[in-house]
Amino acid sequence: MKDRILKLTLPLLLVFFVMSCSDDDDNTDNTLTGTAEVHITDAPVDNASVKGAFVTITDVRVNGMSVENFNAVTIDLMQYQNGSTKLLGDLEVEAGDDTEVTLVLDYEADVDGNAPGCYILTDDDEKHGLESDGNEITLDEDVEVIADTTNEIIVDFDLRKTVRSSTESEFEFVSRTALENAMRVVNKGNTAEINGMVSNRAEADGDVIVVYAYEKGEYNEGEENENGEGVRFAGAVTSALVNNTSGEYRLTFLEEGEYELHFASYSRSDITGQAEFQSSLTVESLVDLNILDLELTSAVNLSVNVMITGTVNQ
Repeated sequence: MKDRILKLTLPLLLVFFVMSCSDDDDNTDNTLTGTAEVHITDAPVDNASVKGAFVTITDVRVNGMSVENFNAVTIDLMQYQNGSTKLLGDLEVEAGDDTEVTLVLDYEADVDGNAPGCYILTDDDEKHGLESDGNEITLDEDVEVIADTTNEIIVDFDLRKTVRSSTESEFEFVSRTALENAMRVVNKGNTAEINGMVSNRAEADGDVIVVYAYEKGEYNEGEENENGEGVRFAGAVTSALVNNTSGEYRLTFLEEGEYELHFASYSRSDITGQAEFQSSLTVESLVDLNILDLELTSAVNLSVNVMITGTVNQ
C-alpha cells in the first residue's frame, strides 16, 4: 500500500516542481538597462543685447521617471554653448531606441524665489520674462540608450528657435508645441561635429555671420523667411555663430548622416541691438569637400574651411 502511495505521489511532486520552476522563469526580469545621464546645452543666440538666458527647471524625467540626484536649478543657457553641457541628473532606464525626456519649467520664480523663473537678461540688467502655454516640455525622439553603459543624453535647448520677438514683447518663448519641435535630444556617443574657419568676411554685408546645418535635401530658399513662430532657418538641425575675430565656428552634437551647410549675414540694430537678417551668403570650400554633401559618422569631427564669395539676394 505504501509503495502504491509513493508511486502516485512522486509524479505529482515532479509536476509541481516543474510548474514552480516555470513560474520562476516567467517572473525573471531579463530587461536590459543602461544609465541615462541627462545633460543640457544650447545653440548660440544672435542678439547682441542678450547678456544671459535663464531657465528654471524643477523636474527632469526620462520615460516618465524623475532622474536621480536632481534638485531644482536655474541655469544660464548661454554658459553652455559650443559643445559645453551641464549635467542635470541620471537614471537607470530600459535600453532601447525610443527615449522620452521631459523638462518641467517654472515660469514664475527661480530657485531663490525671485520672479520670473525663466527670462532673458539684457545688457542693461533688465529681466524679460519668458513663458509659454505649457510648462512641461516633452521630447520624444528615437534616441538609443545602450545597455550596460553610461549614456550621455544631450538636450539641445536652442535659444535661436525657442525665443522670439513680437509686437507684444521683445522676448518671449514660442508655443509649447514649437518648443518641443525646436529642441532636440541626442545620445552624445552617436554624434560628431563640423567645425572650421570662414575667411574673406569682408564680402558679407552684415556684422554677424551664422552657419546652419541642415539634413541633406531639407533646405530651400523659403528657409530665409520667418515661419509662423517668427523664426528664420527653422528647419536647421543646429546653428553656430562665426567668431568675429578668428572666423572659427563649431556645429556640435550632430547625429551621423548627410548634411549641408548654409551661411547668412545679419546686422545689429542700433536701436534694439537685435540681429536683422541681411542676406544668405555664397561660399567656396577651401578643402576637398562639397558643403552641400557632407557625410558624418559617429565620433568623427569634420573640418570644413570656407571663403565667402558674395551674397545671394543683393
